[in-house]
Amino acid sequence: MLNQGFTICLSSLELLEPDEQGVVTSFRNLNETTIQKVIAMGIKLGSIVSLQQRYPSFIIKLDNTSIAVDKEIVRAIVVRINE
Repeated sequence: MLNQGFTICLSSLELLEPDEQGVVTSFRNLNETTIQKVIAMGIKLGSIVSLQQRYPSFIIKLDNTSIAVDKEIVRAIVVRINE
């Protein structure tokens, strides 16, 4: 079969382990205000992001920039995990 050994693992950014990275594939359950926040942060489809920490706040890394984001945004970002 063509797909032998090939997997795609999609996850909410919230569920990544610290330093694990993924490619943004979609956004879910976003209202207009949250969409504007995500756009202002520079997060877009195809962006490579990693979760740096969960506590006391979520910190993600986008390019060479660390950004603090709220739980609503982290949950809404769906990534394909890079293995």
